Amino acid sequence: MRWFLQTVRQRETPGVFGRGMAERRGWGLSMMTNTVLCDTQVTPDGAVMVIEDVGARGVPGIFAHEAMGCVVSPPRPLHAIWVHTMSMFDGELLGHQVRVRVLVGTDTRGLGQPVYRGEFTVASGVLAIGEARNPDRQLLFGTPAILQVTVLVETTDEVIHFSDPPADYPVSGPTDVTVLIADNPGFTHAVSNTVLRRRWWLRWPAIRRRLHNSSQPLVSLRREDRCAPSGFTAVRTPGDPGCRGRVPDAGMQRGPAAEAR
Repeated sequence: MRWFLQTVRQRETPGVFGRGMAERRGWGLSMMTNTVLCDTQVTPDGAVMVIEDVGARGVPGIFAHEAMGCVVSPPRPLHAIWVHTMSMFDGELLGHQVRVRVLVGTDTRGLGQPVYRGEFTVASGVLAIGEARNPDRQLLFGTPAILQVTVLVETTDEVIHFSDPPADYPVSGPTDVTVLIADNPGFTHAVSNTVLRRRWWLRWPAIRRRLHNSSQPLVSLRREDRCAPSGFTAVRTPGDPGCRGRVPDAGMQRGPAAEAR
């Protein structure tokens, strides 16, 4: 079955046009009042966007879904938030993944529907957006702190269109996730990869040494080394006269089976 994808944006009627303009105006105002720390696309883990304290495995977390409304702070410290989003397969069909923004401020105009509002503990001082094995993972470095955050989600007016057979499907979840930090204790958008790699020129001595060793001619093993592994004594046999070793002594004690032969 042959099919292709088109991203269709619905035409705005006068009423919807006014609402769209208000939402864009609200987003512009929030951008003027909030500070942007991160604005990128991250592939969800299935249909979940992970917001977590790095290294805090096996600690309390919550699942935030737009259908569940806004969740407030639980009684125990929170180290992870799993936000429901569109699936990674929807992202592949649409040509883009989930847009994630980390902002500092209190203005929520034009950012979507809140799904969590309360405290978020970052004991390690590193805030991560995305699952640990995700190559799109974003890391924000700061100091260990308890943050006051608001997580908001928004779904854009996009549908997945199939031509054979003709059918239109809405996306399976929110396409935008915003993490709004009320008071930033010093977090900065540092790296966009899970693995911190050294610069190649700092590793040049080791690279040059490895290249030098690989260019050396191979040293052939002596026949004695090939015949006699470490810990064993080589025995000269008529089939291998080149092997040097100790010939078993004829005066060695022989067992009953050998005496019988």
